[in-house]
Amino acid sequence: MSLDRQALQTLKCARDLLSDPSRWCKRTRARNMDGEPRSPHSREATQWDLSGALERCTTGVSSELRALAILQKILKSSSIGEWNDNASHEQLMHLFTNAIIEATLQTQSR
Repeated sequence: MSLDRQALQTLKCARDLLSDPSRWCKRTRARNMDGEPRSPHSREATQWDLSGALERCTTGVSSELRALAILQKILKSSSIGEWNDNASHEQLMHLFTNAIIEATLQTQSR
């Protein structure tokens, strides 16, 4: 599978993971049911921020980095964490929509 397709898969998975606002968090990559920070890969994690969701969903470091690059291009910012902490859930879902469109276009152009 191409890197662009892997990035697209990662973005779709992260969007699905965070589609329920109760599964999204701020100020840390992941939290457990008690709101305590956890690794995004922890079995105890029940909430993720944007970068934590990408890490949880990635098929490899390269696809995570590619997905991050697409998001950064759209945001025109290198601080995904800062953006996440200041965004609304509606803005987050809009970002995913735009990123998935961009990733789809990239897979079709290659």
